[in-house]
Amino acid sequence: MFDTSSLVELLLWSTLRLSLLVFAVSCVLRLSRVVSPRVHRWLWSAALLQSLILAPWVVSLPVLDLPTATVASPATSALPQISNTRAQPTQLTDAQAQSLDQSIAGGLRPAAWGNPPPRMLIAIWLVGCGAVSVLLAASQWTVWSMLRRAVPARAAWQAQLDGLASQWGLRESVPLRVHHSLGPLLARSPRGYRIIVPRGPWEQLTPGQRQAVLAHELAHLHRGDVWKSLLMRLVAAAHWFNPLAWWAVAKFDEAAEWSCDAVVRQQSDRSAANLAAALLQLTAPSPLVRLGVSSARGNHVGIRVRKLVSSKQDKESKTMKFIALGLAASMLVFGLLRVQLVAQAQTNPPAAASIQQELRALLSTISESEDDLLQDFGETLQSRSGQLILEDHLRRESSAAVQELQANVIDMILDEHFDVTENSARLKTGSEELRERLVAAGKQSQQDMADLLTTCRNLAERLHGDDETTGLVRRFLESNSGATFLYLSVLRDRMQPGMAMFGKSLGKVMAPDTDGTFHIRPDAQERVQAIVDLRETAEKVCGRLHQELASWTGELTPDDEFNQRLKERAQDPLLAALIVAEPLFEKQSVRMSMVHQLLDQLDSLAVDTANGLEIPAESRQEITRLMDRFDAIQARVNVVRQALAEARSKISTSGNLEQEFRRLLETDVALMALSQGTEMANASAEDLVMSVLGEALEQSDGQLTLVKNTDMREKIHEQVQNAMREMRVARRKAGPVRDVAETIDDQELADALRSPGGLLVIKKLAEKKLSDAFHRTYLDWHAEMFSEDAGQLQFRGEHARQLAQDLIDRAQEMDRELSNNDF
Repeated sequence: MFDTSSLVELLLWSTLRLSLLVFAVSCVLRLSRVVSPRVHRWLWSAALLQSLILAPWVVSLPVLDLPTATVASPATSALPQISNTRAQPTQLTDAQAQSLDQSIAGGLRPAAWGNPPPRMLIAIWLVGCGAVSVLLAASQWTVWSMLRRAVPARAAWQAQLDGLASQWGLRESVPLRVHHSLGPLLARSPRGYRIIVPRGPWEQLTPGQRQAVLAHELAHLHRGDVWKSLLMRLVAAAHWFNPLAWWAVAKFDEAAEWSCDAVVRQQSDRSAANLAAALLQLTAPSPLVRLGVSSARGNHVGIRVRKLVSSKQDKESKTMKFIALGLAASMLVFGLLRVQLVAQAQTNPPAAASIQQELRALLSTISESEDDLLQDFGETLQSRSGQLILEDHLRRESSAAVQELQANVIDMILDEHFDVTENSARLKTGSEELRERLVAAGKQSQQDMADLLTTCRNLAERLHGDDETTGLVRRFLESNSGATFLYLSVLRDRMQPGMAMFGKSLGKVMAPDTDGTFHIRPDAQERVQAIVDLRETAEKVCGRLHQELASWTGELTPDDEFNQRLKERAQDPLLAALIVAEPLFEKQSVRMSMVHQLLDQLDSLAVDTANGLEIPAESRQEITRLMDRFDAIQARVNVVRQALAEARSKISTSGNLEQEFRRLLETDVALMALSQGTEMANASAEDLVMSVLGEALEQSDGQLTLVKNTDMREKIHEQVQNAMREMRVARRKAGPVRDVAETIDDQELADALRSPGGLLVIKKLAEKKLSDAFHRTYLDWHAEMFSEDAGQLQFRGEHARQLAQDLIDRAQEMDRELSNNDF
């Protein structure tokens, strides 16, 4: 049993030991150059948890970690990432109380240099713990309040998350919520885990970037980072006055983020690049201190991006890794738990448009210059690090302009294309093309909506149940708002196949330019070149295969249903195209020999009879599967062909590779390759609606009921409420457009402006204006940096040369860090 002096000395030693261990761990990691996040977490957790080993009973004493008279009074300001915990004191025994009283009565007094007595230090520590507890409670309440204002995400976004969750083996779906500014982050609410994303920036990310961020968040969930974070902060809270404890916590944040980044990077280099690109768009820090959350944004984003985009795989000495783990084990001699931390969430600025087209033109001009600095600058802009730094600079410069545009963009569009007075409106001269787009989109959406409204109302009639949630869903399906919401958020692209139909396939190799056309992505040029180089060979192989198949099947016995079906399919050249498509788009060799190999396989399966060739029943299974797949694809091939023609029209013709790729997309091989991934191309309106609502509904004998799972029903109730609220907000924001429709003397145009399709056209114009703000920033930067003299590009003065040198230096610094194994 300890008296007060002994306790104070013990706690002083614990604080001193913690400080020394934090310093030691920092030195070991720096010298050993170990990059494994797992090793980092072991070492930092050992340093923090070791502070509890010297006093195993600290959870039951109110004087935990009290500084003694030899320690200066602690500062209580600027505590980073404070843990959500409160010290829970227990009552002292009579003997302990008597010992304390005797110690105080026996002359424990402040030292000559004025340090406070132990009892005063205990009071200071308790006040600090109380202040920490208040801050924790306020911080947690703030987070939960913000989470309550988040709304369910679009069905497509939730489906993307559910697909990833199933790959992780998660049994229950993780709700995806959208907030006006919070996220992306993983949060633990009273109802369970939620992933929160910011509406505006999230819409600007590509599907691949969203998938990478969601995979990062699911990695946090899979690893239990949220609870481990809170546990480690509980340990650090006992040392609330020690900045080294909180610094160690921050290093945990860094290690956890790198661990989850590594999970994404292990999936593919493309996933790593997508996460890096997303991180660059999520750079604005949040002023809140949040607990129970984990963010894809994290800390030290610059270092994270550099590691993600590096083509160099980190390697480390196994010996040094073993030594580092041995040190962690030595600090965990009493079996303390391994813990890891997660980072605070961040808010996100608007995403920026691509400037790849302008950069290609600039680099082409620079290549002709004789200025050494200009040549070095061009080489830097060709590197990934140079492009990242330039895009980050332009994004920051355009941020204010984008925010201003967001508030006034609808009015700007109307002023640009319409003359509006108090009682009338008319289309301005020169806006006839916009009228055609509006009218065409309006008529198509009205036709789509007619089928969709009928389908939704039929589903509402078949929906049985008298509970509140079922009634809400029925009201949603019966209303125009419900069908409109489904159309705008998910179903329009499926009902009007176009470029969006091939988003997953073409998105791997194509990227949009600022003028709305698409070009080959720089990182996909080699892959595309390898494919287009095989185009002519593939067409020859396809033609020969069609001839040989038609000839071979002509010898099949005529009185067999299987043989007759195979003959009919072989007469269609698309069957040969389907067979050739798979190796072509997998970048495998396409040779004429594959025709002979296929026919040899067929010959090995067939036997000659008096009536002709016969394929035994036991050998028909693979051929039947091929014919079934061909029939399914052929049923939707006309829809896909139309959509593919539209997609080709949007591909840029400025480069040779783009032109060759367009020619490839004109072939039957490309048609069949892309048709394989478009199962919903010819789906009915009911199939499309059920593809969205299928998880919420159960069917039995033609009747529908909501799923019985309580959590799922609660989720459905919340999603429908928020969908109806979103539609009310959307109607209010579209008020100026409706005002024009009410007063314009053009009934066809008025109907288009009131339609969902017309509103989508206006929305796309608004999005283009926002992306143009970034483009204009690039043009301003270009004008500030360069001028032409006798047709030669040159820097515009010494200031421009200095800016270029600065970018070169920063890119070189990034490259140096990429070559550094130090974590």
